[in-house]
Amino acid sequence: MHRITKIELENCRAYYKNYVINLERGQNLIIYGENGSGKSSLFKSFNQFFENSINQQIFTKNIFNNSINGKIELTFSEFDEYSKIINSNNLKFSNSGSNNNVAFIKEASLISGFLDYTDLLKIYLKSEPNPNLFDLIFNILLSEYIPTQAGNSNSFKSQYDFLIKNLITDAKTRRSRCHQLALTKISAYKSSLILTLDSIFELVNNYLSKYFKLTDLRIEYILKDVKFEYASGGKSNWFLDTDLRLKILKNGQNLGDDYKDFLNEARLSSFAICLYLASLKLTPNQDVYKLIYFDDIFIGLDTANRIPILKILKDEFIDWQIFISSYDKGFFEVCNNFFADNRDHWKSIEIYVGSENLYNGSLIDIPIVVENKTDLDKARFYLYNNENPDYPAAANYFRKYLEDTLLKIFPKELFRTSDLEQIEGYKLTKIFRICNDFVEKNLVAYKTDFYSLNAYLFILLHPLSHYNKTLNTFKNDLKDVDRLISNLLENQLFIESLKSFKFIGRNIRIKLDFQINQYSSVYYEFIIKDSLFFNDNCSNKVPLVCVKYYSTINKRNIEPKKLNYSNSNIRYNSIEEAYSGISVLIKKRYRFYEVTENILNKISIEKDGIFTAIQNF
Repeated sequence: MHRITKIELENCRAYYKNYVINLERGQNLIIYGENGSGKSSLFKSFNQFFENSINQQIFTKNIFNNSINGKIELTFSEFDEYSKIINSNNLKFSNSGSNNNVAFIKEASLISGFLDYTDLLKIYLKSEPNPNLFDLIFNILLSEYIPTQAGNSNSFKSQYDFLIKNLITDAKTRRSRCHQLALTKISAYKSSLILTLDSIFELVNNYLSKYFKLTDLRIEYILKDVKFEYASGGKSNWFLDTDLRLKILKNGQNLGDDYKDFLNEARLSSFAICLYLASLKLTPNQDVYKLIYFDDIFIGLDTANRIPILKILKDEFIDWQIFISSYDKGFFEVCNNFFADNRDHWKSIEIYVGSENLYNGSLIDIPIVVENKTDLDKARFYLYNNENPDYPAAANYFRKYLEDTLLKIFPKELFRTSDLEQIEGYKLTKIFRICNDFVEKNLVAYKTDFYSLNAYLFILLHPLSHYNKTLNTFKNDLKDVDRLISNLLENQLFIESLKSFKFIGRNIRIKLDFQINQYSSVYYEFIIKDSLFFNDNCSNKVPLVCVKYYSTINKRNIEPKKLNYSNSNIRYNSIEEAYSGISVLIKKRYRFYEVTENILNKISIEKDGIFTAIQNF
């Protein structure tokens, strides 16, 4: 079974920057998005992603970032029977090159369903009382459906296109061979239509009875005879006559063409959605990815009609991945409550309108995606919520997020000797001091941003003090905190840099090896006075004191010289400084000595009286 486990958008429609939505277990997704937040941009980007696998689409970049490449990238993962991921594929649709033109996505595109409110209107809000739904059902909704039950191996769209091409486009006269051939195919085409419609409407009525409890209502169809008409005026007026209408019965009584006068909008919407779901349900049950994406289709439905649709999705479309998006916060909460007992299979996110300062000083709207409602999500929710912002709450949640995150991502050994739990009011201050020292010593590229974030500590620790300032000032300060968090704590390069450091400890003994040639080496042993962290590029600045040095010259061991720790005059502020300083001295005596660039190969750590190469420690 395939599911989407990760969504990444970058410079795509409303999405100005990089956005990642994780669906680690291939969950279904419930989306709330306030007007103008980017909710519909997500829907359209998904739709284009799948459509591009069949018909090449033009990628739409963010209009304010047109010089940068954009993409929508989906991670498809295959799960085994124990819900474990077997393998994953990253496929993208982009202006700089796409790799989603593959059979797997093509098959998924043919059977996946994308429906928004404007599509729903086409089903029941036509100008005429009982509209002709033939094109909508067979040339749009069921265009790729293959009616195998009628012995046909071609989709409805292929059959229809064949008829039009041969009956009209390629036919020169009524007697043309292609025209006469197509005439003989009309009967089989109509048989396929009837068999399919029978199946669809049987399923629709089952939904209405089982989920809506509408035992007094029944929907049927009227398909007029499919025939070819030779209208006067020549070939340009020839046409294939196709006409499909609804017939709605209440207690067995036909409501006629004016059925809209008897049924409210909510009821008509539920009929339309059931019709659409039934058409999806009839698609071939292949073991491929199947997606339903509904955008604001519940607008015209009241609760009595919404819940049955949710039940249909939950019970009848278990093997489909379902996305439901809405600008109705109440309905969003209804969905969350409805699927609460199945939370492992459902996830919800919220999208709000944020802002971004461009390089030219102008301000643009950008989406703010709130996922899982962590402390950071809550902070952003209260900061960017245009209806009910709460800046002191945002500051408090930013503080809680930083307290937790800094302790998680920085090496835990940094905090071993710090009593951070007892002085709650200054907890974040202590954490920042320790982390800031580490960044200053080891990650200079991030020093400025980290120092700037530290400068906002006062508003995070004392958010109520900002009532003495304008709310706009408070909001701008918090937005800058959010920007710095994004640059640092959500920056994968920064996180990976922190993870790359290994911890050795304090008051340990290390040995530096200065190899003069294959027969001679000089060794210096130091006591490290503080915690030692290192990665493949460097070690942190830490004071060290030499307590012993010795050598092997021409394979002959020279008597070691021991130094007193307290008064040794061989002291350095880092391993790099020690290696460089001693190398200068050795170079003066042995001019052919070559200073190595990778000093980690020359460092050993003492453990239980034995020196071990630092890479193996």
